[in-house]
Amino acid sequence: MSQKNFQSAKIALLKMITTETFENNRLPSEAALAKKLRVSIVTLRQALSLLAAEGYITKRQGLGNFVHESALNQHMRTDLTYCVENLLLISGYHVQIEALSSSIDLANIEESVDLKIDDKSPMLQLQILTRADGIPAALEVHRIPKQYLKQELPEDLEVLKLEEFLWDYCERELAHEMTSWIPTVVDERFSTLFDLTQGSAMLYWEELLYDTDDTPVCHTHTYFNPKVIKPRSLRKWNFGPRLDEKL
Repeated sequence: MSQKNFQSAKIALLKMITTETFENNRLPSEAALAKKLRVSIVTLRQALSLLAAEGYITKRQGLGNFVHESALNQHMRTDLTYCVENLLLISGYHVQIEALSSSIDLANIEESVDLKIDDKSPMLQLQILTRADGIPAALEVHRIPKQYLKQELPEDLEVLKLEEFLWDYCERELAHEMTSWIPTVVDERFSTLFDLTQGSAMLYWEELLYDTDDTPVCHTHTYFNPKVIKPRSLRKWNFGPRLDEKL
């Protein structure tokens, strides 16, 4: 079974539950769904598992699969995406990305610990601004150890997608990130950039990005315009072990 098959089945199922209604919110039997989508039972069950993990359905043993209409609104669901661009796209915005600047300075103590590099190692800093319908929505500040660069950077360097830069210039493929949500106060810079009242509250992501070798390769702060991005996430109950159960 290829990943393409069950991903296509997942998309078809999601379209079905978005556009159709079901008595008591219960989907047809798995056999009926597999026949309708022209896929195998194995492929269908894999697709249903993906939908369950994302909160769109719940499988009740012996009763079937039940749709959660409340989960169908994808607006600002951070658990469905890995980057600001996709977050805005699935929320219905027209997205524009602008490379603001690139520069070299030294790692701070936090970066040297998180990235496992020497203190005050040279760091490449990339700043990327994402607009939603023309309005500044998020500022990403990426910090990458200069030692990871495999080639010289061009004078006219313009980075719009971090994952492409890390592959092209560092030969690193991103695998996952660890993200912390941190509240902060709007300073003069963000008051001007996001048209916010200085001293008001805003959120940012502090992210540590890892490559496929499980090496931390980038330290990122992503600042969000609260007028545009009000992040939400869906957390499932009874999904995963309880604290009193053995892992």
